[in-house]
Amino acid sequence: MKKVAFAAGIIFLLVGLTLLAFASVTRNTKKVQIDFVQNSWECYWNLTEKEMYIIDIKASEQWRYDYPQEDVPEDFTSIFIEIISPNKAKTRVQAFFIAAPAQGMHLGTLPSLYRTKYLEIDSSSLMVDELYPQIRFSVKYNGTYTIQILNDGGILNWTSGPPNKIILYKEIVVNPYLTIIPVGGIVSLIGVVISAVAATSAVRASAKSRVRWNR
Repeated sequence: MKKVAFAAGIIFLLVGLTLLAFASVTRNTKKVQIDFVQNSWECYWNLTEKEMYIIDIKASEQWRYDYPQEDVPEDFTSIFIEIISPNKAKTRVQAFFIAAPAQGMHLGTLPSLYRTKYLEIDSSSLMVDELYPQIRFSVKYNGTYTIQILNDGGILNWTSGPPNKIILYKEIVVNPYLTIIPVGGIVSLIGVVISAVAATSAVRASAKSRVRWNR
């Protein structure tokens, strides 16, 4: 019986440690909107070192589209963006918007960013994710970073007006299994107690047996 109790305690302990390990290493990221500006060519944000940020842009309804090209198979427009670091170094990005269908053969408004292409990266200030469809990056030091959309008129294939909205998001790390941690701790503690009690009982029983044998 004591062996069974000891084995059960070990099993409880292992299950509890497994739950603790799973809850500790499981991490998800969540995108949280921090700020936005409307109808503006530029904005300024104080960004924090090592935080991960995402910039999304909502196109103006007045922007018009260009025809498909080899690297963009649908009707689109593109804009050029500069991210200026506190040390005045620049990261240059070309951002593409795909025209959304409206009624019949007519094209509707251009939604948020479809994809980005980095033309120049200020690696002394930013770490960018070139595979992400929006502008995703972390900063290497605190400070005020400027986001400018270059107003190049006809070169950018729009009619008039700044973007509808420039949005700043921050990625935060969340643990969806935090509630498992106390459960794992309790299960582990139960396992330790059961195993300790069983082991102590076994030692006492063995000692009593030796005393009887010596008599």
